[in-house]
Amino acid sequence: GLDSLIEVMKTKPTLTRLLLGNNQISDRGVRQLAIYLSCREAQLVHLCLDKNEKITDHSVNYLTQMLRENTCLQELSLVDCSLT
Repeated sequence: GLDSLIEVMKTKPTLTRLLLGNNQISDRGVRQLAIYLSCREAQLVHLCLDKNEKITDHSVNYLTQMLRENTCLQELSLVDCSLT
C-alpha cells in the first residue's frame, strides 16, 4: 500500500511526479502522503490523485497543512474525488 510507496519515496527524494489516479486511496492515505510531503526532503512537483472516490472532505485539512509547509509542490490534482 501507500506505506511501502512512501518508504520508496524516502529513498528517492528527487522524485518530481507521482500519478496515483484511480488507486482507491482514502483519507488515511492522503494523511500519510501529506505527512511525508510536509518534510523538507520531499521534492515532488506534481501529484495526481484523480478518481480516488474514497478521498473526501476529511482530507482537506491534511492537504492544506501540507501545502503550507511544502514549497516544491506546484500542482495537485483531485479531479473526480468525493470532495464537495
